[in-house]
Amino acid sequence: MLKVFTHLDQITAEWLTVNLRDVIKNAHILSFKIQRLTNKQESVTGEVVRLILNSDTAGLPQTLIIKIASANTTNINYIYSYATEAQFYDKIADEIELRTPRCYYNGIDLESDKSILLLEDMTPHVSNHDNWDDCSITEAEAAIQHIAKFHATYWEKSISWVRQFKSVEFNQFQTSYLERWSPFLEKCGDKLPAKIKEIGEKLGKDINLVLNHIFGSKKTVVHGDYHRGNLLFLDTLNDGILPVVIDWQALKFGCGVFDVAFFLNSSVSPQVRQSQEKKLLRMYHQILVENGIYNYSFEQCWFDYQVSLLESLFRIVYLVGSGVLKPEIEQSYCNFGWHRICASIIDLNINELLIQLKRYN
Repeated sequence: MLKVFTHLDQITAEWLTVNLRDVIKNAHILSFKIQRLTNKQESVTGEVVRLILNSDTAGLPQTLIIKIASANTTNINYIYSYATEAQFYDKIADEIELRTPRCYYNGIDLESDKSILLLEDMTPHVSNHDNWDDCSITEAEAAIQHIAKFHATYWEKSISWVRQFKSVEFNQFQTSYLERWSPFLEKCGDKLPAKIKEIGEKLGKDINLVLNHIFGSKKTVVHGDYHRGNLLFLDTLNDGILPVVIDWQALKFGCGVFDVAFFLNSSVSPQVRQSQEKKLLRMYHQILVENGIYNYSFEQCWFDYQVSLLESLFRIVYLVGSGVLKPEIEQSYCNFGWHRICASIIDLNINELLIQLKRYN
């Protein structure tokens, strides 16, 4: 029986029965239905659908989420690795404090970067959300508090399977950025302020330095795609709001504060980010200190945060310019993501920031 496959039509009741028995001994699936997720919930790549199960087994969930690796992620492999997510669930998901969906089956082929995951369906426990919905201050604080503890846990630790970029890759990403800038402008250029176009062109000469600063060292393990769409907030009786973190395909080594920057850049309004970012960054840094990270000053944290904001511009050019995104997701980037990203980058003193960055390198 296949361990890994790439198409939904290969799923059978027998396959589900056999593989669910690793977790639920007497699992027996009589039949199932596939339910497409809404556009708000779809994956950037690959197949992610809900399985509605017809079973005669007590204790088996009525629904599960199945994630199947895309047949083609080559053009966006800077961000996504399905094998990485499968290894996350296999090796550390059960040991971290962060709440993640329970994994019922984890099939992986490391050579092809293909995987299949059967995951807990969190929909019954959380409200519907959109990748571009604004988080409340309470939600933002909870998201940052929990990811700070995760970063502290893996600070300067070596984990063989976590992705570590090589210096040559940063030069390759810079080449990709320059190649994709024109296709990106054709799709999104009419929505860009002139200032962002100017910054985007200037950044093309130094994006390798930006990425090397963020991801060039094993400072800690970062989620890599920490935004509202990958956070499901539970209201708990004893612990307040608890974020459930999904989509671990972008896990890699880097500056921990990158996750904070990406979250604030994509998941709160520009007004909230502008008024609260220093306060939230101090909270993040204090949690690191309380968890034993003493060799990382707030000044360094703040600088790393500012550099990390620039990655959002690189990422959206890289993704939209690649031409492999689903059309509806590509449009969401062009139509909804830009007002936040533009605001944060315009707020930066880009010339001074790049001068400081070159001193570091």
